[in-house]
Parts: sequence; structure tokens; C-alpha cells
Amino acid sequence: MRANLTISCAMVLALSVAAQAQVSSISAIGSGVSNTTLPKQDVFVTTGYLSGSTTFDKASFEVWNDGSITNNQGTYGWTQNINIETGNTIAGNPDRGDDSASFAGNTSLSNVFSNTNKNLNWIIDGEGVTPDYTLDLMFGGGQTLVANAGQAHLLILERGMNSGMRVYGLYQTNSGISATSSYIDLAANQQTAAGFSIDTTEIDGSQRVGGWGIDTSSLYAATSGAGLLGYRFQATQALGHDGPDLVGVASMNPVPEPGTIAAIGLGVIGLLRRRKTA
Repeated sequence: MRANLTISCAMVLALSVAAQAQVSSISAIGSGVSNTTLPKQDVFVTTGYLSGSTTFDKASFEVWNDGSITNNQGTYGWTQNINIETGNTIAGNPDRGDDSASFAGNTSLSNVFSNTNKNLNWIIDGEGVTPDYTLDLMFGGGQTLVANAGQAHLLILERGMNSGMRVYGLYQTNSGISATSSYIDLAANQQTAAGFSIDTTEIDGSQRVGGWGIDTSSLYAATSGAGLLGYRFQATQALGHDGPDLVGVASMNPVPEPGTIAAIGLGVIGLLRRRKTA
């Protein structure tokens, strides 16, 4: 986990309060993905998904540029290879479709949650036997999301449709990056089918993929206007979670940090001035 992440998982559990979740169904736009019939092969987002009034397209699944995962083996940063296995002893480890493209030795979060061409048959396998893990995904580069109420800001796809999870927001404080005091609990029975199934190396047979559309305005409110840098996804057996298998996470597009916006604005002004004097 990032060194400046100042609130531990235990402290978050002790201090946090449940937010009023606004969970909505999801539906594929057309087929949604490139492959709905061959569960062992690669699956890529094509036409995407709709949740309420929000469209989550291919780019929405490729907004992640930083993060970490903590499981029963340790903590792994964005570009660190995560231990994988063929059994059920490592919580929150990478898995892939039996016939999908191989990881080529790179099992880092930056590969599983690729920001260039996310493969939905490259997943984080929660493992039902040892299910506790914590995953942080962030936009990176100081980008933040302003999540106003009344629409879905986040879409999560889960393999099996049989586990819930807890979601926190991540935001910048004076002392570093912290998790919000409030959280959103997602239940397995709130999921709707995503229209495809996957079959990965650690299971026998395909399982349906489902998902949640989530209004995260309550998490944004907990940042006191700082904006959401990303999200924390927590799987905890004590809360009844059965090792959620994360297939993909999509978000509304964040905005650059104010300094970046100012630099872009100055660049545009300079260009206009050069055109006037030409």
C-alpha cells in the first residue's frame, strides 16, 4: 500500500459509518463486450454498459493509474508482481481465463486493471476460503472526481454474483491520502447480470458476471470538497463477504488537478495571442 495512506484498515473499520447507498442496475449496450459465448477466452469492453443515466464505455474501465492491494501474503504496489496460485490460499490474487492471453509474467495491478486495453478475463480472484483483501484504485496524477448526487459514478463487475463488498472513497488530506469515514456496503443480491460468463484457471466451469451501478456522492461528500482520488474495495469475511472476484471497475471520468487545468488554460491563451500577432 502507498506509504502516505494514513488510515489503516482496522482504523477505518472502527471509525467509519455506513453511507446511504444508491445502487442501481446495469444493462449492456448491445452486447456490451467483445465475447459473450466463449468464457475461457479474452473479453474486452466494446459498447459498454448503462446504469441509470450514466454510460460506462471502454475508456471508463481504463481510468486507473495507481493503487495497491493488501492480502494475506502482503502489500503490493501498482507495478509490483502479485503472488498467484492454483489453489485457494492467497486472497485477492490475479487469475485469467483458461484460454485468454497470458500475463507474460506480469501480474501487477497495472496489468490486471490496464489503462490501455482492459481484459475482463484478467481478474482479481477473491478466494472463498481466505477472502479478506483490500484493493485501492486511484486515478493518479492528482485527478479527482466530483460526484454529484443523482447518477451512477462507479460500476463494478464481479464474477459469480455471489459476494458483496464494502467501498470507501480515497481523498487527499494534509497528512496524506486517507479513506473516507463513510462507506457503501454492496450486497450480492443487488447485482444484475452483465450478459457474459467467464471461466478462469482456478475454477471448473464458467460463472456469470454481474455488477452494481453506484452513486458515490455520499463518499464525495465525506471528502469535504477535496474530491475523490479513487476508491477502496474491501472484502472481509467477518462482514459476510465471500471473496468477491473483481472482473472490472469503471468510473466516470475524473478531472485534472487545478494546476494542470491552469497550465492548459495558459497554453490556450498563449496560442490565441500568437495567432493574433501572426
